[in-house]
Amino acid sequence: MKDYEYALVCCLLNQPKYKIYISELQGNMFEDESLGYIYDNIEPNDDLPKIARKCEKIKFTNLLEMQNVIYKPSEITVKGYAGLVLDDYKTREIKKIPGLSLDDAEKEIKRLKGLTFLKESSENPAKEFLQDLERIYQGKPDLSTVKTGFYAIDELIRGFRKSELIILGGRPAMGKSTIGLNIAYNMAKSGKNVVFYSLEMSTKDLHKRLVKAETGIENLFKITQQDFEKCINASNNIEKLPLKIYDKADVNVEDIYAHSMKLKAINKIDVMFIDHLSILKSRRSYKSRYEEISDMSRQLKVIAKDLDVPVIALCQLNRGVESRDVKIPTMADLRDSGSIEQDADLICFIHRPEYYTLQKNEEPKPEEKGKALFSVCKNRRGGVGCVDLRFNQKIPMFY
Repeated sequence: MKDYEYALVCCLLNQPKYKIYISELQGNMFEDESLGYIYDNIEPNDDLPKIARKCEKIKFTNLLEMQNVIYKPSEITVKGYAGLVLDDYKTREIKKIPGLSLDDAEKEIKRLKGLTFLKESSENPAKEFLQDLERIYQGKPDLSTVKTGFYAIDELIRGFRKSELIILGGRPAMGKSTIGLNIAYNMAKSGKNVVFYSLEMSTKDLHKRLVKAETGIENLFKITQQDFEKCINASNNIEKLPLKIYDKADVNVEDIYAHSMKLKAINKIDVMFIDHLSILKSRRSYKSRYEEISDMSRQLKVIAKDLDVPVIALCQLNRGVESRDVKIPTMADLRDSGSIEQDADLICFIHRPEYYTLQKNEEPKPEEKGKALFSVCKNRRGGVGCVDLRFNQKIPMFY
């Protein structure tokens, strides 16, 4: 049984009315025949007893149990799960095409391309805009953005906006994982449900970094009794935050989509971090890594829109930076694909000039020591520019 097939039926048992937005989906597109059977017997105006009477093969108690799995799903959640069911169906059908005649294959490809969910949304954009405007006029926080917790950055970009794909790039050792974790931690402390997919570092290592940043203790292997108590308190406080770190190394973009949709269904995700895009994979087959990155960046943009949350993808830059006299990154340095530049709503870079001076075995200038540059090179809804940050490498932490 596919999790997303089960989740979609659970959603529709709660909110049958949302079926009007996915009417292109049919029960025979489900891999699990029993779930497809239930799906076919759900109509937008039905209630559970009526659905049960039509689903003679399924016990009412089983339907009731499924209905209680996902409480009050949203239209976005239903569309997200339906999209996964449809994509899986298309994948299975595409595998059959080589066995068809040329004419039949062309018809089948055309049919599969035509299967999509493009129904008009029930949301009223004009009403939502006026509500947002009224909140801003009254001095209330903008609900469409999530603040980074760095005042100067928030002044420049007004926080990370919902449904946007944000790229945070940097060369190795610049601190892109650190700045990403610092921002995620700040957001969690403000009450946001933060999900951090770490493909490189373990949950334990990231937790250790957060404890060091919270306590200011640089060496956890040489601590006093007082330091020990501070670490315990900090660790307990971090554990209570709505910050969930997932460190499965072989996770792919499709896994992230399915998992995040489940979290959205129970209102447990307000912002998503992926560390990092350069080692993220897809289940699909591609001719080159360039094509794979291009497709994944589009998928991440879709995830951001479907979940209506900011998706921050950390990204390693290519070696072009190293060969230049001026080491400050540009969008041309994005690794593997130019489509990242096209798909992203916001592109930022982290750069530490001190690192390159030390690489040349030279003493950093006073103005370089501990300095970091957070540069915004693309911003679809505002200005670009640079923000000066400080970096403590021993913790490590930006501030």
